[in-house]
Amino acid sequence: MAPLWKFYFDAVLYNLGFTVVYLFAFQDFMGTLLIFCSVGPLVSIMGYRQFKKEQYLFYHNLGYSKNRLHRFLWTVSIIAVLPLFLLILAL
Repeated sequence: MAPLWKFYFDAVLYNLGFTVVYLFAFQDFMGTLLIFCSVGPLVSIMGYRQFKKEQYLFYHNLGYSKNRLHRFLWTVSIIAVLPLFLLILAL
């Protein structure tokens, strides 16, 4: 399970950069949360594929497919944003 978290923390940096730029550009916190869990994982996957492509071999040797890594990235991103999203809707 630790390699999945390592992949998540390595890949989510691209997502954070993208969402921070979005937040400063549009100053919309709710939109930023939606971007983080919808478009952000795509940005993470593209950034990771562009700059750390050789790392996929490391995960493949451990038995993790790209599909599994990407699903984990999407799942954790959605779960991380869900409490904040629900809290904002409740207010």
